[in-house]
Formats: sequence, C-alpha cells, structure tokens
Amino acid sequence: MIFQSIFNNNRDILYLDEEAWTATQPIILGMLEKSAETSPHSELHLFHKDNILYISAHLIEPNMGRLKREVTKNDGPAHEDDSVEIFLSPFPKHGYYQFIVSATGAIYDRHDHGNPASFNAGAKAAVRIAENSWTLEIAIPKGSLGVSGKIPTQWRANFYRNRHAGTDGPPPRDH
Repeated sequence: MIFQSIFNNNRDILYLDEEAWTATQPIILGMLEKSAETSPHSELHLFHKDNILYISAHLIEPNMGRLKREVTKNDGPAHEDDSVEIFLSPFPKHGYYQFIVSATGAIYDRHDHGNPASFNAGAKAAVRIAENSWTLEIAIPKGSLGVSGKIPTQWRANFYRNRHAGTDGPPPRDH
C-alpha cells in the first residue's frame, strides 16, 4: 500500500493510493424517501490500518461552478457547504460521533449532541476538486472513537451528502 503526502488547504494528510480504495467495497448513497439510485452518483469507501479509520467519498457534481466552499475553520457550520456528514457508533451504548467534512476540507466533529469545541478527534481531511466531481478523504484516529485493541466487527453508521451546488433551496440529503 502506498501513501502520498499532500499539502491541501493548510492540512497535511496522507492520501491512500487508488489501489487501496479499489480493494474496498463501495457504499453507494441513496435517498431515504425512495429506493432508487440517486443522481448525481455518490459513493464512500472505508478502510482501516493500524490506529486510523480512513473514509473516502467520491461525489459526482455536474454543477461544479456552483460548489459551495465557504467554511474554512474547523468546527464551523460545515453542513452549510457542499459536504459529507458521517455518523459513527462503534459501541452504540456509548453514543455516536459526528464528522462533517466540507468541500474546503474543514472538519466539524463532536460526540453525541455535545459542543464541537469540547471534542477534537484529531481527524485530518483533504479534498481534491476535479472537473465534474470532488473527492474527500478523512483520517480518524480510532482511539478518538473509543476503539482500542481489537476493532468491533459491527458498527452503526449513517452517511449524508449535503449538496448545495445543484439546488436553489435547501440541499437534498443523500443517505
């Protein structure tokens, strides 16, 4: 497995190479309101190595010129940008962890309904912008999720795409 160190949006992150991501099963986002495939296509991949959980999202966007990328500070209103929300619960009785990564690479993180300023997972994120899509990668230390030693085999998780680029009103949410 090869890692590439890339300095992106004032954040130094290790991107996993394409071979690492293609070895994982994709999670294709759909809509809760209907059981059809959503458009534009959104998919996630998860991978863990050593003490890090890596999540990648590849998001097709036909309106890249309208991609909303305004939030630059961590724990800011990242959901107001085009973004991906990640809810993870490795131990459901101990609550959940929320991460929102905006199209700028800014991270909003919190535990349960707590104040994001009082929780810092130490996650790092980076974003790549392409002609008709954008990709984000986030590296989350497993210890910040309460995971040490053997990783749980069953987790609860939800993933959302907040898409502002293709709408004039509130963004549709792909789940």
